[in-house]
Amino acid sequence: MDSENLRMLAGADNEDPNDIRDLWTATLKDLELQPIPLEDRWPLIWAYELATWKAGERTKGQVLRDAVKYLREVEYEDRDAEEAWHLWYLWDELGSTYDPARTDAEIWADVDSYLKSFD
Repeated sequence: MDSENLRMLAGADNEDPNDIRDLWTATLKDLELQPIPLEDRWPLIWAYELATWKAGERTKGQVLRDAVKYLREVEYEDRDAEEAWHLWYLWDELGSTYDPARTDAEIWADVDSYLKSFD
């Protein structure tokens, strides 16, 4: 498979996410490929999140934010995204009034511990 847009996408830098998004869409159209339905994306998203976190390319905050963002995008319907739900509960606890209250530092330590459990 090859197309001009695919070659441009391969050589693109990550300075402008809009350019990459446009190239990605154009490349899928060129190659007559259908994107993966949103509800089937979680295993791929989670593999990416873990790999980039382990490589030091993403912070635990970015991983947490992306898990929450995913659940919002699928309108909280993906019950098989267990990893995202665990992070959602930790995110929900940040700044909450749960009793007994925990500090943000304690919650972030739990996020870190949870991510390290996948090593």
